[in-house]
Parts: sequence; structure tokens; C-alpha cells
Amino acid sequence: MALRLAVDSGRRLRRGIRLSARRRSTRQTPAPEPRIATRRASSSLLLAVVLIVAAQQPVAGVVFVLDGVLIGAGDQNYLALAGLITTAVFGAAAAVMLASHTGLPGVWAAYSLWLLARFATLTLRSRGSRWLVTGATR
Repeated sequence: MALRLAVDSGRRLRRGIRLSARRRSTRQTPAPEPRIATRRASSSLLLAVVLIVAAQQPVAGVVFVLDGVLIGAGDQNYLALAGLITTAVFGAAAAVMLASHTGLPGVWAAYSLWLLARFATLTLRSRGSRWLVTGATR
């Protein structure tokens, strides 16, 4: 039954693709030109954002691993407090970036500062032993 359904669905899909291709070939409408990638301002903006995101990846990797380790250890209270602190850092950084009119790269820079603040709080916690708990209860 499942095999028959899969075969019938494949035939219907193939039929629909053929009909769509025939309709497109008879219309001869020109393809829309790409507008974003051809503009120099968009390209330079994209380059700035990609460089910021690339630079933050090593920090993000450590943050995500430590986040998972501390969640697994049941250290949610510390993570909640650290989350409040790092969100305040992001809010301040975002306000500065907004006031300085830095645009999209500024938003990503503020996000990078948030990741750095998380990196600081999580590495400080992981260096100690208060989060290490033996057994199922804290």
C-alpha cells in the first residue's frame, strides 16, 4: 500500500513538472534580474556581515558547548542569572549601535558582544566546581 502510494505520488509530481515546463516554454517571459546582488552597497554590507559572523564562530562554538554542558549538569539557576546579565550587555550594545546608525553590521556587532559576554560568564562558571553535582539531585 505504501509503495503504491509513493509510486503514484511520484507519477503525479513528474506530470506536474512536465506541465509546468510546457507552460513556461510557451510564455517566453524574461527571467527577473537579480536586484540585490548587483548593487555595490548591498554587496559591501553583505561582506561586512559575513566577516563579523565568521569572526564570532569560534566563540559561538565554545558558548554552545558550555551551554549544553551546564544545562545537562542542571545548573539552570546560574544560566538564568547569566542570561539576564548578558541580555543587559546586548541591550546596551544594541542601543549604542542604534544611536551610531551602524545598521545591520552594528546589529551583528552587538550580537557578537552578547556572545562574548556569554563566553565570559560560562567559562567563569565552568572553571569552578560548583556546577559539578554527583547524583540526580542538586
